[in-house]
Amino acid sequence: MDRIDGETAPAIWENIIKGVVKRERIDLSSLLYDGTNFYPFIDTFNVRCEIARRGKNKQGRSNLRQVSYALFCCSDGHLPLFYDVYQGNRNDARQFPQILERFHGFYKELSGGKDKTPETTLVFDKGNNSASNFALLDSMQINYVGSVKLDEHKDLALICNSDPVFIPCAPEEPEGTKAFRIVKKVYGRERVLIVAYNQNLFNAEYLTLQNDIKKAVDRLSELHQKLEDGIKGIVTQGKAPTRESLENQVKSILSRQHLKGVIDVKVEKGTDGNLRLGCGINAEKLQQVVDTYLGKNILITNRAEWDDVKIIKAYHSQFVIEEAFKEMKDPTLAVGGRFSIGRIQKSECTVSIAP
Repeated sequence: MDRIDGETAPAIWENIIKGVVKRERIDLSSLLYDGTNFYPFIDTFNVRCEIARRGKNKQGRSNLRQVSYALFCCSDGHLPLFYDVYQGNRNDARQFPQILERFHGFYKELSGGKDKTPETTLVFDKGNNSASNFALLDSMQINYVGSVKLDEHKDLALICNSDPVFIPCAPEEPEGTKAFRIVKKVYGRERVLIVAYNQNLFNAEYLTLQNDIKKAVDRLSELHQKLEDGIKGIVTQGKAPTRESLENQVKSILSRQHLKGVIDVKVEKGTDGNLRLGCGINAEKLQQVVDTYLGKNILITNRAEWDDVKIIKAYHSQFVIEEAFKEMKDPTLAVGGRFSIGRIQKSECTVSIAP
């Protein structure tokens, strides 16, 4: 591989894709974008690899250096179109405009020439959101379907899931899907927001929340008992905890989504001068989260002419690229799979060059 430099490899790939799209008449009306990262166990003191950096790893391995990877693919045939590899500590929202500008030029060539503005819809996740990124999408006149964080629109997030403002979707959608739309100023411009509720999503998020609550309460109970054992003299080794150290431990325990709101924790000094910890589940706040946040997504789009179901379906197509990443990270898959990364099958002397 040392015979092909970093600039030549993408050029080879782009030429291949241009031929495939033209020959197979690939439908480019719907494009998907997402990013992930890989931890290749590169040594801390290996300075030859400049892009392997420590960052927020999506598989929980932030202790390792990682390489970030972004991919555009089309819904038609799940064909990967364009990719980029970049520093592992680079934020997704900061990388998005750079790769978008490069892909936009490449996509125009795919669609018939640089002077032609192709008609397509880009689907991407909320991790790429920023005011400057949406301004770039507007300037490029790119149609899009994305999502926004619920906490950024609490007026919509706090609408009860059983509110009659929700309208049930068409029968072809999964049972229990309902939605409504509004036009709201977001990132400096009036945009269409679709507030969607899905029963299957609710079920999954409810079970996740219950599991997170149980684990957090168990850890808080252990911390409480550890304090009591120290006060009673059962544990005599180690330094006495400070209020700051206890609050940091509590913050770590309640780091999962919604836990800070539904579990009340108090760190107080007793009459004997010792710190004590108490906790309990706030039933009222828990019920509010269940009735409002769970099962809900807020989608954002400039496809005002599309109905709610079409917008929801476009956003759900994001699973295609997520499945691609799962395949890429699965060590049990056969070499030369659809989304393999330049892997070589020595027995047949064949090379897969897909990104």
